[in-house]
Amino acid sequence: MKYNHGKIRDLLNKSELLVVPSYQRDFVWNDTEGREFFEDVSSSDPKDGEPLFLGTFIFNEEMKRERGEIEVVDGQQRITTILIFLIACRVYVRERGFSPTIAENIQRLIISQSLIRGLEEKNPCRLKTEGRIGQALEFMSESDWKGDYEKKMGNKHGWNRIRKAYDFFYKELEDGNYDEKKIIKLFGEQLLDNVEYIEITVDNTIEAIHTFERVNARGQHLAVYDLMKAYLFAQGISDPELQNIEKDWEQIKEYAEHSDSKLKKILYSFYFSKRGYVSPSQLYRSLKNMAESNTKGFVDELKSFSKFYSIVYSGEDFTQNVKEYVLEDMGLKNTKIDDQDRIKKIAKSLYAIGLFKVVSVYPLIYSSLLSLADVIKNAKNDGKKEIDKWISLLLFLEHFTFVTTRIAHASQYGGRLEKLYGGYCEKFVASDVEYIKLVEELKNDFKKINISKVEFVEKFADLSYKSKNDRVIMYYVFDKLSTQGVHPGNITDLFTPDKYQTMSNNIEHFLPQKSDDSEEVGESKHAIGNLLVMHRKDNSRLGNKSPDEKVKELKKLLKDGKILNKPYIEDFIRFYEQDRGGKWNTKMINKRTEDIGKQIYDIVDYR
Repeated sequence: MKYNHGKIRDLLNKSELLVVPSYQRDFVWNDTEGREFFEDVSSSDPKDGEPLFLGTFIFNEEMKRERGEIEVVDGQQRITTILIFLIACRVYVRERGFSPTIAENIQRLIISQSLIRGLEEKNPCRLKTEGRIGQALEFMSESDWKGDYEKKMGNKHGWNRIRKAYDFFYKELEDGNYDEKKIIKLFGEQLLDNVEYIEITVDNTIEAIHTFERVNARGQHLAVYDLMKAYLFAQGISDPELQNIEKDWEQIKEYAEHSDSKLKKILYSFYFSKRGYVSPSQLYRSLKNMAESNTKGFVDELKSFSKFYSIVYSGEDFTQNVKEYVLEDMGLKNTKIDDQDRIKKIAKSLYAIGLFKVVSVYPLIYSSLLSLADVIKNAKNDGKKEIDKWISLLLFLEHFTFVTTRIAHASQYGGRLEKLYGGYCEKFVASDVEYIKLVEELKNDFKKINISKVEFVEKFADLSYKSKNDRVIMYYVFDKLSTQGVHPGNITDLFTPDKYQTMSNNIEHFLPQKSDDSEEVGESKHAIGNLLVMHRKDNSRLGNKSPDEKVKELKKLLKDGKILNKPYIEDFIRFYEQDRGGKWNTKMINKRTEDIGKQIYDIVDYR
């Protein structure tokens, strides 16, 4: 291992191609760090004898002799930022008709000198990286690129990420009205000669990754995701079983992106599903300890968990994806769970929990499902009791999270809930208690967190049609109301995975949004007490009529047998026709909102 002190000019004058290895994270642009970089460079004064320090760079020279390449083990984010800055300078110089020599000098810094000598590599950029970012950077590095996206640059997602950095630097130059003299000083004196770094050079991949880990062990530069990725790739170098680890990691990353989550959240949730709570500062060390005894098993389980998380979070093709995961990934095909009615119940509860955005319960659901799969595989009976007990657990958690978190926002229970979730994750993994008894034990413990009906109804009244997130919950609430006491064969679902809000169902403002009376009730017109969810065919008959006219039309539809959710509409008409002073007003809307709150509380009461 060698240590050197260098300037950015030295870095950009290396004759070797700088290559980003596959275990490195993608380029991530941060406006704050970018602004600090530009302000530090542009405001520095080389004459004051105080150079800027850009941190430590780690390089692996294992392929230097054979291929003329140096791996960037740590530092690619900073190098990518510098190159994008230089590309912005080059485009700016050419657009303003400055001396061609200036642009040529900048371009020599952007491209690798080894490529100028005619090596077979076609990538003109000094930094070679894979994927969408690399494709965009390669095209931008061509001397005639003028700042616009072109199809040759590949996927727009990659370009958009790099474009933010480019646009930022270009605008800084434009706003600063840089002339020839200022821009020569900016990239020449201030960047190349007044920014310094420490260079650590190693000569093999194993040493590179271990150095990478040690330098970043306290998290100065990298997230848990980067450190874990580096550790796993290091194990894969000498283990034939881990040859596909790069492919597996990319799949995990895709699942995280599909669920709109950061990998750190996925990693934390995965650890939580196995071992319970861990502090953020201990997450990497704890995950590494998990992986050390069985790295292949760790990666496989992490991939399985990431897929589960992606399915329940994203909500796309939900029922089919849930079915395939439970039957195929969990190995429960041809068991009692492989039943249309059971799959429907599972999907509906999981979908509801996903809409409540209570992601902290996902690890517990996953742990309980894994434990169920183990129980079924080892059971001497058909496992029907355990399967139905797990489905009852899902419904319990659906109701519990709806009441405590989605509606009541019971933040005072935050720490206690996390402890409960984590504790039962560990218990399901340990499998020391009979499955059915463990589920009952869980329910009894969770029931100790008691949200009163008064507290629930008060918070429930805050739901508003104006909020898209609340609108989804309203479909859920009306579905619960309309299916109570109805024979399964006569149920009209108002809330189903994959199509809860299709053209089949509409939310109807009973008092029309645009009417003289609606001005009088104000925001109350968006309260759930003024709303009905109806099949669009029924809803279309009501139009923009007055409340009295709508009730007459609903009665006619009921008499003709054309209302699809009959008990629910009959209940509403009974409420409407009680003594209300002859008018549908704020008082009546608030009263119905309160009544719905009490009804739904009784329906979903988990205690």
